[in-house]
Amino acid sequence: MSVRHIEWWPILGSILCLLTGCMHWQQTATDRSLASVSVPREFRAAWVASVSNINWPSKRGLNSGQQQAEAIEMLDMLQNLHFNAVILQSAPNAMPFTPANWNPGPTISPGSRAKRRSLITIQYNSGLTQPISAASNCTPGSIPIAPISATTRRVTNQLSNKGPSWSIVLITAAWWLDPALKETQDYSCSVIMDVVRRYDIDGVHFDDYFYPYPSYNDGRDFPDDPSWQAYVDSGGKLSRADWRRQAVNQFIKRVYHEIKQEKRFVKFGLSPFGIWRPGYPETISGLDQYHALYADARLWLNKGWVDYWTPQLYWPIGKLPQSFPLLLGWWQDENHQHRHLWPGINVSKGNEECINQIMVTRGMVRPNPGVVHWSIGSVKKNPELQKALLAGPYARQALVPPPPGWISARRFNPSPMSRIRTPTG
Repeated sequence: MSVRHIEWWPILGSILCLLTGCMHWQQTATDRSLASVSVPREFRAAWVASVSNINWPSKRGLNSGQQQAEAIEMLDMLQNLHFNAVILQSAPNAMPFTPANWNPGPTISPGSRAKRRSLITIQYNSGLTQPISAASNCTPGSIPIAPISATTRRVTNQLSNKGPSWSIVLITAAWWLDPALKETQDYSCSVIMDVVRRYDIDGVHFDDYFYPYPSYNDGRDFPDDPSWQAYVDSGGKLSRADWRRQAVNQFIKRVYHEIKQEKRFVKFGLSPFGIWRPGYPETISGLDQYHALYADARLWLNKGWVDYWTPQLYWPIGKLPQSFPLLLGWWQDENHQHRHLWPGINVSKGNEECINQIMVTRGMVRPNPGVVHWSIGSVKKNPELQKALLAGPYARQALVPPPPGWISARRFNPSPMSRIRTPTG
């Protein structure tokens, strides 16, 4: 059986590092002056996938100059459409982009048009959600199909040498690190905190992969017998399902508090699967992430272990079993700690649906609404949607929402995106 990719839990697939300027929640002098002319406050983000060259870079083998040109074109397009944030998947091979293996400096360094870096949210993907091979595909519920690559072998060897007992090979030939092991959590947290300490980032974000989706192991249970037996032998009393959930809960809480201890102004957010459990609210049906992924996402939001919340609500407004407004309203009701709530929306559902979901969110999530568009590919390939956005909800530029009260007021240099011209009309 060939190993096709590593699932590097618990960086949980996606660590989004929000670079300086992307989410300036601390109010700048520019912000205060613009407030007098009623500039809208709204988070407008787009996902950019790098795995399998889905969005950027457009193909393998591009040099740094070509990648830079594509990045600038992409960011210019979004800026012209009055977006103010980008979620860029920057490391789909279980290793964050660093100067050691890829230097982002030429692409997003300061100076001239490349100052669009202040628009960017960099996503450090651990590999959990994405396969390492650039030719493979892995979305929720899909199976990676590409053969093992040289990069895959290198990363596999590195992680296996660090902790051979952490690695589990699933039926589908996907690698997964055992979430319940302290070694896995320590290692993953050390990588996260290294990024937090060394880079000028605005935030860290996790995607929706915790324990694997059932299809990743051909519907079979996660093969963690050794760590489960060790827990039982030590006198553990929890059920196996509760033990797994506890492991994820502990890690989420740990990451949030370690980030805050190091840099209070660095935000932490999550994009969980949009349904907590079937029946919540009553008419909702679909995957039970609490049971299938061992992800008690409601608990994390209730406890306030995040600064913002981006549930993946990729269903239409009128789809009764997974209604967009019903789910958004349910998450809003669960938002006891009053965190920012910016749902993920599926842009490919159609122009009218996209516009309507933005407007529904504005009506339901006040005073600081926002959405994350999944993904930029559907925006880029759809000129009619671009026109509809500019003619409708994005006719005016917007500042990102102001800082929540629980986040430190410290901030670095103002964002170029904050220097918005005084709107007219």
